[in-house]
Amino acid sequence: MPAGTVDGKTLLLKERGLPGLGGSEAGDALVVVTVESHPVFTRSDEDILSSLGISLPEAILGCEVEVSTIYGLVTLEIPPGANTDTHLRLKGKGIERDDQSFGDQIITLKVFLPKTHDPDLTKFMEHWAKTNAYPVRRYPDDRG
Repeated sequence: MPAGTVDGKTLLLKERGLPGLGGSEAGDALVVVTVESHPVFTRSDEDILSSLGISLPEAILGCEVEVSTIYGLVTLEIPPGANTDTHLRLKGKGIERDDQSFGDQIITLKVFLPKTHDPDLTKFMEHWAKTNAYPVRRYPDDRG
């Protein structure tokens, strides 16, 4: 199977088809490729897309984490102040192109809060929010 083969591509297999009439040589076989979806990775041209859940401390402080690529595990640096929907690029970790270069893997971060209520975090946030409010929503009638 050629590297980078896409869904719906037709491969020509010379002389691998059925024998011809009257004992003549075998014809060619045409194979239409069906690529199944993957539970972790999505393909976009030669790039691989994936998402990564990170904790609130990892988002605020930054960290290094191991992430999966189609080539195995690599270490990814999460920058301090990372946010949900931040895109990080792993150069050359995508699909091989015809010219032997490679696409990239694009990782979209998803910040998750703790599942259990933490009174200390709530108390800290109440205090912090009093002096650090910042806008996150814009409305159609917002002129500011």
